[in-house]
Amino acid sequence: MSVGLYDEDFFKYHQTIPNLELMKISTYYKRKGEIVVLSPSIAPDRYSQFFLRKDYYDGTFPEELKEYSNIQYGGLSFSYNKYYALANEIEACDADFSIYLPYRHLFEEELKNNALAYVTLKNAAHLRLSIDEKTVSPYFINQAKRAGSRNVLFLHDYDLSNVEGARAAVEEGLGYLNFENRKTRLATKYPIRCKNLEQFDSWRKIQLSSYGNFRITSLLDDEDFYTLAKYAKEIRGLHIIYSPYPVSSTANHFSEEELLKIFRQVIFCCNNHVKILLSVSDNFLLTQESVDLIRLFSSYNNFYQNYDQTDGLYRYCKLLKTENITGFQDVMTKEKAKKSFLYVVENYPNLFKEFYERNKVELVGGNFI
Repeated sequence: MSVGLYDEDFFKYHQTIPNLELMKISTYYKRKGEIVVLSPSIAPDRYSQFFLRKDYYDGTFPEELKEYSNIQYGGLSFSYNKYYALANEIEACDADFSIYLPYRHLFEEELKNNALAYVTLKNAAHLRLSIDEKTVSPYFINQAKRAGSRNVLFLHDYDLSNVEGARAAVEEGLGYLNFENRKTRLATKYPIRCKNLEQFDSWRKIQLSSYGNFRITSLLDDEDFYTLAKYAKEIRGLHIIYSPYPVSSTANHFSEEELLKIFRQVIFCCNNHVKILLSVSDNFLLTQESVDLIRLFSSYNNFYQNYDQTDGLYRYCKLLKTENITGFQDVMTKEKAKKSFLYVVENYPNLFKEFYERNKVELVGGNFI
């Protein structure tokens, strides 16, 4: 019997992280003596069994899912980021990275520094901390012990912070890795989610690889944001995504004060060349107008990271192009920016004034002014 595997994310985007479930399925069927192949295309007619996985949601799904009845498909993009476990005997298997070796050239073809990234992926111990997304997997520690000479523990969980005892379990797992007496590091397929600065401060003390990153999932007060920005600037290679969820529990939009706070935090990043990525992904509490406005803040933030002088938001919008720029999804068009301005004019006059006048802030009495 032959088994075909297809990683939709990898073959569509090339530089994505290989799929853990496919690597486990490979190990399981190879132990049973089956021929296992990572297929470069969706071709279930060539195999006795065919497995497709897609984790990253991009709004599209393969047309072949409608054409073939023998595809077993899954992944977080089909389940709104909820993990559905494989059979226990497959979950207990170690990851077989060898199925990706024939396609190294795809991973490296666009950027030269991807060669080092690929080596990190190849030599890492790929594991899942939790199967039920609540408790540590009964297989995790034994799999870590079997990993042998590895210097990176690569976890594929969508939300580590939701797993009880995750921090201690990760420390234990790292302790079982051994690589030429070097300090072992943690990598994550998805950002480590932190609801506050205390959670972030706890997780950041673990040494991370270049694949380690964080997502702050709440609106921080200015003093905490100042501390976060200090970490982001001082710790080399630290990647932080800031998703400021609404503080208000009764509204589907930010209050004027919350939008103003975010805007001034963005200006602080621009003034001090702090690389914190502003994001509103999976924030279902916001109206589309608020989402577009924060995306405008993000575009503004990214633009002025490398400039000594920060212009006001209004001046920045005058520089925008009228058409979309291919390959730059965080750059807004002038028309979208205009719509956001009109939204602010109608709803937040104080914030509208800031767009014209504000291009610098400093922390005074715990607030950016």
